Amino acid sequence: MNAFEIYCNFVAAKRQANELENISRKLKYTAENYIAGKSKSLNSAWNGSASEAFFEKESRLAERILEEAKSLHKTAETIKRIAKRTYDTEMKALDISKQRSYS
Repeated sequence: MNAFEIYCNFVAAKRQANELENISRKLKYTAENYIAGKSKSLNSAWNGSASEAFFEKESRLAERILEEAKSLHKTAETIKRIAKRTYDTEMKALDISKQRSYS
């Protein structure tokens, strides 16, 4: 593998991690803002035991979405950290292989 291939793999891993972070942000927004906003407008028009059950389930769903968003964010950070370590290690190995002599 040459330096260009190593760099391209590193950039691809970072790009994929960034995509995960974007998905994480969208999920977080959905749970914190969109669902909450819809819930407020619906709550003003719907009363009774069925509405209470619905809003309880909705709240649990929003919490699960937030947990998944946090998990995706952590996964993206881990991917970036591993990609950086792999890049550094492969570049160091490449340098060592270039300096090696077979005499």
